[in-house]
Amino acid sequence: MIAILALLLSNAAWAQPVTGWGRQQNTVQLKQAAGGLDIEFISGSTFRVRRGLAVPPPASAPDPVDLQISQDKESITITGTEVQVRVARTSGLVTAMLPGSVRLFHESRAQLQAGRAELVLETPTAEKFLGLGPRPHEAADARGLVLTPQSPFFIASHNGYGFWMSGNGPFQFDVGKSQPSQVRISTTGVERLEYTVAFGPSVKEIWDERLKAVGAPPTPLLPQLELIAGSQLPAAASRMPQTDLCGDARALVHASLSGLPMPAFDLGHYRDASDYIYKRAAGLAAYAPIFYDSNPPTAGAKLEMEKEAAAKRHQFSLFLLTYADEVRGRGYPVLHPLVHQFPRDPAVAQQIDAFMFGDELLIVPACAPGKKSVYLPQGIWTDTRTEQEYRGRQTATFDSPDDGVIALAKNGSIMPLVVDKVTELHYYPKLGGEFFFFEPDANDYSQVHAGPAADIYRVQIETKVYRKYEWVIHHMDKPMAVEQVDVGPVRWRYDEATRTVRIPVDAPAHSDIIHNILY
Repeated sequence: MIAILALLLSNAAWAQPVTGWGRQQNTVQLKQAAGGLDIEFISGSTFRVRRGLAVPPPASAPDPVDLQISQDKESITITGTEVQVRVARTSGLVTAMLPGSVRLFHESRAQLQAGRAELVLETPTAEKFLGLGPRPHEAADARGLVLTPQSPFFIASHNGYGFWMSGNGPFQFDVGKSQPSQVRISTTGVERLEYTVAFGPSVKEIWDERLKAVGAPPTPLLPQLELIAGSQLPAAASRMPQTDLCGDARALVHASLSGLPMPAFDLGHYRDASDYIYKRAAGLAAYAPIFYDSNPPTAGAKLEMEKEAAAKRHQFSLFLLTYADEVRGRGYPVLHPLVHQFPRDPAVAQQIDAFMFGDELLIVPACAPGKKSVYLPQGIWTDTRTEQEYRGRQTATFDSPDDGVIALAKNGSIMPLVVDKVTELHYYPKLGGEFFFFEPDANDYSQVHAGPAADIYRVQIETKVYRKYEWVIHHMDKPMAVEQVDVGPVRWRYDEATRTVRIPVDAPAHSDIIHNILY
């Protein structure tokens, strides 16, 4: 009997009338002639649509979501605080809207037949589709492409929502290639057609909502954030299909827009490349969320290049641990695409040739020889090699460095670097800044703060663990004195060539140490 029912259901087209409905906790269960259609709200902004034979029951005791359910002759409408789902009675097809009739998309086809699933979404022609896996394309928008992505996830940036398919896949996405107004999604060998929608509208808010739906990955251990072997990849890492250096640089950004917060860069892919390309690949790999080598060199120039990249990577270890913990806590990718970091700057909405390394550094991969021109977002930016400052909201041109990476520190940022067992705190005034270190052993956060206060600068360390620090404060004239609160004058030095003030601090666990820089 069960086998017969499965056969009947496997040959059913799932655009079929709704004959009734009921509610169980946050899920509205709609009755159809065969199978079922469930609309589950995970929050007031995020919902999941399930169709098919193996529709699982709602999760036990979910957090309650305030839902309003209404119906008329044509449809059943379920309204959360931010999104609304309308199900047509005659077809069971779904329309996703914002309260107030702004349509996100509507289904024109939702079919599951003989193990083959097809979903067709009608979308506004102004919509832009970001993500859909680590890919080498120069354009951020996937419109016009047919893809079988590693991650079946996209961000619809015009209306501000994330969309992803559940199941093993692989899923093919025809993003406006066959019909400009349609996203056509298909797969085979499935018993269920299931997708989730998370409304932001900002990219950061989409990540927050997605986290509620998929849960948090484990935070990698500190050694897993150094250069590692391919066999040591942490659970949260995602291997990238790699092509060429320029394509791999873009793929890191596309991956970070695809629900893959920790894409892994394999330097071993470049083992047979020229020394010129290998050095630039190693330079880029040092800034990847996960840096591994599946085919390490054993001697020669490439071994030295890898050692240089590994040494730079080690400097970022505490920085990366903090942002890996942010993946767990907020769902943000370690690399912040510019549309994530600067949502109000329309010039970066489609920019894929640069990314933020956390909140502090703007990274511009220069994968080809010659000069590199790039649009800089709002702010004041310091080239960490030359100390030259650049104003944002304009295009700047840089000489391509030997390792192929232009790194620009944002005004007001504090960038921690581990150098010879000392954690240097590089502060770029004049805006105030702060950084929170995740401390796994204490299961808590150390904090550092810096900023102007009247006619002085004040820097502060609140550490949960013992650590040797050194403040490195950039773009400074030589001060008259440096004093520690409740202590008095302390040791410091000034570098005339770089215009930096350096203050070493030996900080016991649970200490709060404040220095004033006097002029």
